[in-house]
Amino acid sequence: MTRGRALALALALASVELACVTSRPRGETAPIRVPGVRLEEYDVRLEGAPAERFGADELPGHTLNPVEQATLDAAVASTGAVAKLALSRLAHELARTAPSRFNIPTSLVDGLLAWNGIVDPPPYVSIVEIPASGGDCINAPGERTCQRAIAELIAQVQGHVTGGSWRVGAGAVRLEDGSTRILVAALEPAVTLEPVPSALPVGGRARVSGALLGGRTSPRLDIIDPSGQWRSTPLAGSGGFAGEFACDQGKGAYKVEIFAEGSHGPEVVANFPIVCGGTPASDVHVVIEHVEDGADIRAIERANFELLNRARAQRGLEALEWSDEAAAVARGHSVDMLENNYIGHRSPTTGDVAARFERAGVPAAIARENIARGYGPRGIHDSLMNSPGHRVNILAADVTHVGVGAVVGPPESNVEGAPRPIILTQNYFTAPGADLPDKPVAALQADVNADRKARGLPAVKWDKQISALAQGLADGHAAGAIDAARAKFKQQLEAVEYKRIGQSEVVAATYKQLREYEVWTQAIDADVVGVGVAKLGGEQEGSIVLVILLVYR
Repeated sequence: MTRGRALALALALASVELACVTSRPRGETAPIRVPGVRLEEYDVRLEGAPAERFGADELPGHTLNPVEQATLDAAVASTGAVAKLALSRLAHELARTAPSRFNIPTSLVDGLLAWNGIVDPPPYVSIVEIPASGGDCINAPGERTCQRAIAELIAQVQGHVTGGSWRVGAGAVRLEDGSTRILVAALEPAVTLEPVPSALPVGGRARVSGALLGGRTSPRLDIIDPSGQWRSTPLAGSGGFAGEFACDQGKGAYKVEIFAEGSHGPEVVANFPIVCGGTPASDVHVVIEHVEDGADIRAIERANFELLNRARAQRGLEALEWSDEAAAVARGHSVDMLENNYIGHRSPTTGDVAARFERAGVPAAIARENIARGYGPRGIHDSLMNSPGHRVNILAADVTHVGVGAVVGPPESNVEGAPRPIILTQNYFTAPGADLPDKPVAALQADVNADRKARGLPAVKWDKQISALAQGLADGHAAGAIDAARAKFKQQLEAVEYKRIGQSEVVAATYKQLREYEVWTQAIDADVVGVGVAKLGGEQEGSIVLVILLVYR
């Protein structure tokens, strides 16, 4: 958009569903070259001191220059939003360090959010640049050219800031070529958080408390420690919530995230790093991906697939198999989000991931989903890996297949060179029965007794003869001939010594569910036990039937 001599661009920096944490992921691998996606990498040194506490909006020494103050006043007056000093320092540093007004790297924004003590999802950023010939807008914002530029910038801000629930900040710098860059950062908090220290000694603890906003419910605290181990705990409280963070796994940066249930399902409401036994890093590693015209969208999907399998391999996990069917489901959801202008797991038209799988005829015992908005496969992957809730899906041990579906959106502005975002969905799943061992009865008997030993329970007394009877019933279910199998079972019982027999039949989607069946966690007073296991066909294809016979003599 061109008006006068100022160029304005509004960028929606909503990566990874809603948020992510900064810096280069541990064990980062070499970038994947994708046709039509150009890469740049560099490091940015941040100015000033890091915020001592997250959520406090206290940054001593930061003052706004004249054009920043004028821009902020105009933004507040026109939208009703609330000015926040931390957002203004973020905006100033972003104006200073952003390589281009068209493609602001997510990693840079994430680093600045952490540096300024902001826990909220990435902001919407509106930018205007005034040529050197436009005068000294930094110190003389009342000049006509400057006023015109500010007015255009505020028009961009009004496009997405809708009232007093929003927070805004303004930043402006003179660039090396003499032009002036003015920037407004705006976000709508999903949570109010009591101040949390940005750094603690090893062994230190901090209370994590606050309240959800916008009708959100069911908060939980997710943490990745410096070794990459993830843990999740519910946050207690009615209305508000409270929990505790502990530097209990040594020195380093811990990634902290608060999740909640929102209108589109689970979402990130707060995301921030806490450094244990040190101080926050003063530089940010930046990767810029430029999606060019004609970019190979299928190559983008496959690159993201390769990156997630690299991450699994680094942690000793099995590689996931590619699924064309899941990719088609994922691609459809990405298109739906683009066309209907939302980022979320629950679609107004297609429902949640389970509904989409069912509609597509893809049987899934377990289904997981990640969604992201970014500017390239690597940036999207890094953001997902830096987010505890999304990272756990990438590294899940209970899935076997994944499909990645992406769509490239139109340029985010009609300004020449404006970036084109990628909307990407990852659909992970395990087909029913996919985890069934080659010798399921022997495996189940060994696993059940190992689990019982760990619980302090006596081993089950398995009996081959009784297991053969149970297997006959299981095979009858699998073949769709259960009546004949039961008739044969009654005949075979004549050769069995017993006073009474207890029988259970269970259908499950996974072997893991059979192993965790509640009967195995209880005292079993039968003299001997037999089990039979088989895969079903027909409408329940892939599901597993378990037959248990408890014999009392």
